[in-house]
Amino acid sequence: MYDALYIAVAQTQRFVQRTPAIPRRQVVVVLSDGRDTASLLPLEEVLERVRESGAAVYTIRLRPHVAFPVQDTNRGQDEYVLRQMAETNGGRAFFVTTGAGLADAYAGIARELTSQYVLAYTAGPGAERWRGIEVRVKREGSTIRAREGHV
Repeated sequence: MYDALYIAVAQTQRFVQRTPAIPRRQVVVVLSDGRDTASLLPLEEVLERVRESGAAVYTIRLRPHVAFPVQDTNRGQDEYVLRQMAETNGGRAFFVTTGAGLADAYAGIARELTSQYVLAYTAGPGAERWRGIEVRVKREGSTIRAREGHV
């Protein structure tokens, strides 16, 4: 899963670089149980790539709904990983148990993407190091999802 996210983010960056005159948001949606079993890249390197890319990652985990409870000792860790991927650049993690919940998650992502404001700025010369950012609004009831910073 980590390798797949790394490649997806790289592909979106290549597409944006080929069409620099057209402003585009980069979004990747990951449907996974959150468990990585075969990637060559560590999670930290993938999160760094996501952070540098500016791509928003939305993750969806379809939790199994079974008649008899199944012991899933890794569930907390798997969900933590999916949250990390999503929150790195202002995306969101969804955890659903039904097909209807899955449809709602995709609809929620679409709604969110069509109702967001995008704020941007360019750092001055020599700004080659990571800089944290904080976004605040005065409007009550607003939800803020933002990158943690930029390079």
